[in-house]
Amino acid sequence: MENRFDGIFKVAYDMEGVPEDCLVPKLFLQPLVENAIIHGFESGEPGEQGGLVKISGRLAEDRLVFEVSDNGKGMSPQQGADARSTESTGIGMRNVISRLALLYGE
Repeated sequence: MENRFDGIFKVAYDMEGVPEDCLVPKLFLQPLVENAIIHGFESGEPGEQGGLVKISGRLAEDRLVFEVSDNGKGMSPQQGADARSTESTGIGMRNVISRLALLYGE
């Protein structure tokens, strides 16, 4: 992907809120980052500000919360809800949801 998207976007990390000793499943964010890149910058044009994928994590009450966002073309609220659904047609999202539910419960 580096060559295909060379110069199209940058990546920013904000993990200050994640305890250093926390354990998370390997590559569980990979499908989310891949979706942000492929769908957010699908046209290959980063726009006036340039493309940005932001990966952040924080502790919220007793849970770790991770977020992957981009400044690409975006999606409708319905598309977002569909992507987060256990009935999602996207294999990557469905696998992430199922894997997290297996490890941590609903």
